[in-house]
Amino acid sequence: MGGFRALILGGTAEARELSRILDEDGNYDVFVSLKGLTDRPQSYAGTLVTGGFGGEAGLRDYLTQTGIDACVNATHPFADTMSRNARNASLALSIPFLRLRRPQWPRQAGDEWLEVDTIEQAIAAIGPGETVFLALGSKGSKAFADVRDARFLIRTADPVARERQWSNADYITGLPNRDVESEAELLKSRHISCLVARNSGGKHGYSKIAAARCSGVRVIMIRPPIDAPPGSAQDPETAYKWLEFERMA
Repeated sequence: MGGFRALILGGTAEARELSRILDEDGNYDVFVSLKGLTDRPQSYAGTLVTGGFGGEAGLRDYLTQTGIDACVNATHPFADTMSRNARNASLALSIPFLRLRRPQWPRQAGDEWLEVDTIEQAIAAIGPGETVFLALGSKGSKAFADVRDARFLIRTADPVARERQWSNADYITGLPNRDVESEAELLKSRHISCLVARNSGGKHGYSKIAAARCSGVRVIMIRPPIDAPPGSAQDPETAYKWLEFERMA
């Protein structure tokens, strides 16, 4: 220990890659925060901090007590509360702060997208009798629990306890398939008429979007919050260059 102290707010592939780059550099003490862990956590380089900070005030305390030199918010594009707390806490302490957020998926020819800004708008766009694939995880799907005139397919990283399952939903456990053919077969076998997804960008979750396009399945696409100010990084390599500048300043 004794290098430039960088806190990465993680939970994404970009956060994992940045932690690896900094660890291999050798000039950084890397701290990676994960608010929660699944049963199959991904591997990060550096010191792992779990459980969250207790809001903006708790994060300010952690930044001060740990002597963090710079903070990189590499959380999920839809982690708007954490993003706001991280930015405010860093600015309050005059700690250099960077938002690392991957680009959104662009609409392509053949995509049948209805783009909305909120979960409520997505719910309103579901037609009676539809079979809807909620590609939102367990937490993101909760808002749809009161929709009774549709059938749902919900995929989660960890199993959902039977007492928490909805009577009008089927559940599958696992991560998104990497290949488009497997995702297309899932849509076909489950008779999916509509996919609800968040435009979180990145290559790992895009196969379901491509599968919907080639299967003629319409997509209700939820836009991410606007939390990436000018000068933000879209990839780990750019974030590393920014940290190098801050370290040498």
